[in-house]
Amino acid sequence: MELNLDFYKENNQILSESDEKILTLIEDNQNLEEVLNEDTSVQTYIHLSRVKENLLNWYEFKNTSSVLEVGSGFGELVNFLYNKFDKLTLIEENPRKATCIQKRFHNLENVSLFVGTIDNIKLQEKFDYIIVSNYFENHSLEDSLRILKTYLKENGTILFAIDNKYGIKKWNGKGGYKSLTGRAENKEFSKLEIQNLVNDVGFENSKFYYIFPDYKAPNIIFTDEHEMTLEDISRNFELNEENESNNFLENEVLSELVKSDKSKINFFVNSFLVEVSNNKILNDIKFVTYTNYRNENYQIQTIIKKDKVIKKPLNVKAVEHIRKIFDNMQYFPGKLLDTKKNEETVESNFIEGKRLDEELLEANNLENEFDKFKKLIFKNTLKYDEVDKSNLLDLFKKYSEDLLKELNYLEHAFIDMIPKNCFVIDGIEHFFDQEWMLKYIPAEYILYRAIVNTYGIDTKKLIDYYNLEKYINLFEDIENYFRDSVIDKNILLNIFNRRNENQIDKITNFENQIIHQKNIIALRDLEIKQKAEKIEFDRNTIEQRDTQIRQMDQQLIENRSKLELDERIIEEQKNNIADLQKQLVIIDNSLSWKITKPLRYVSNLLRKCCGRLKKNG
Repeated sequence: MELNLDFYKENNQILSESDEKILTLIEDNQNLEEVLNEDTSVQTYIHLSRVKENLLNWYEFKNTSSVLEVGSGFGELVNFLYNKFDKLTLIEENPRKATCIQKRFHNLENVSLFVGTIDNIKLQEKFDYIIVSNYFENHSLEDSLRILKTYLKENGTILFAIDNKYGIKKWNGKGGYKSLTGRAENKEFSKLEIQNLVNDVGFENSKFYYIFPDYKAPNIIFTDEHEMTLEDISRNFELNEENESNNFLENEVLSELVKSDKSKINFFVNSFLVEVSNNKILNDIKFVTYTNYRNENYQIQTIIKKDKVIKKPLNVKAVEHIRKIFDNMQYFPGKLLDTKKNEETVESNFIEGKRLDEELLEANNLENEFDKFKKLIFKNTLKYDEVDKSNLLDLFKKYSEDLLKELNYLEHAFIDMIPKNCFVIDGIEHFFDQEWMLKYIPAEYILYRAIVNTYGIDTKKLIDYYNLEKYINLFEDIENYFRDSVIDKNILLNIFNRRNENQIDKITNFENQIIHQKNIIALRDLEIKQKAEKIEFDRNTIEQRDTQIRQMDQQLIENRSKLELDERIIEEQKNNIADLQKQLVIIDNSLSWKITKPLRYVSNLLRKCCGRLKKNG
């Protein structure tokens, strides 16, 4: 595969962050299957898996030779179209994306890949089919259809995918609200607007196919000939982009619409696939659904036509699962609508009317009606002692024999033998969709599944009625074993069951965060206040200590001054004493002192005598 750049004109197209990521993944990795197992983002799933092939793999293409795909993106449909048609022509306006297509499918021959837009590319041939997706987001729908019409053979058909201006995801806040108000940068359309444009361009015939969750990852495709049910809605898996907020769970709203007015569903679909041609459109397909959440080995598509229901494998790995269904049919204990059409196709007649689960909702006595259904399940049951224990699942080892002996066992247990997979025809139950058979499973488990998978009934009441509560742990273990065997948890949990915050919850969360932050600020303010008070206390303490120190310094100065004064006084006294001593020496040496010395002696003696006389009285 080679790139044709003859018509490419440089533009200022800026790729989104998610597109840049996919480009990098393709450029840096040889094994994209490993990338899918490791990367759980919605965009990686959409662009690198085969899920977009669901957009067309049900369509009954005529035996023709040529197809043109406009807006090839990262090559999501290239492998499918290459295997379907003899000659494939691709147009991708972004050269980096075109390079990625070339890398992914370098070994494909007889494929022409043009880089540019249909406005400037000049092709020399016409095509039986023209497939368009990932293109009208940035280009005029009307102008593009007029150009594409010139490349269409006389009996040719254009199939183009486009998002609905009023899709439920837009009301849910995804991708902004501007399309609802007419203020979107790129023109978006409702079904009526698309129909009018198709007519204006001059196509004589058109047919709309409605898609959930959207055309990039189809899981449900239906037409005006199919009346949607609650069971159909349950097959829709809402796609939530990373960090995307929403207002509600889409299936809950769609279910309310089904209960209120089924015709309104068509108005709120997220995407359309539009088939336009100048020839009469003969396609009688009414409804298509997929099991995208399963492991590859079990992925199938169910196609409902005017008078037939067909089941086919989605890939080579799932062919063995279809063949296993054929093998299981011989053990089914009742009437089956499913038959073998060929080695890879299960077929049954389409039945008009209510399913058994819908009739049960209208029953006057639900317990009596379920008793009748129970008899169908409990045919040919075995007691525990009759069961070949080597055929029991290992999970039964967790439970006591006393508990296990209370149950009845089916050697060939069809776990989807439930009311929603049953029509009553002339008083006889006819079942369909019996994909799964397990060996030596309690009939009570099948009864339990019949109860919990019947929408709208009082399940707790019936579980109590049949005294099943004490076995529920065992039933859940069996269910988990089955799910672990069949379901791709990576896809189911990380892509389809990703639950982003809705707008109300997000606002509530923001409010709670604000309250939390206010509480934190209040606590910090209190801490700051307490610290400020402590600082003020410490400051006052320091000031008091400074005052005390100053007073002590002053007292010290005063004491030192007093000491110095005392020292001067002492020094003066010392000097006075020295002077007196000098005077005494002079006196002592003087004549008068010596003359009066006897007199002083006599005088002292007389004083002593007088003192004794007074004492003695």
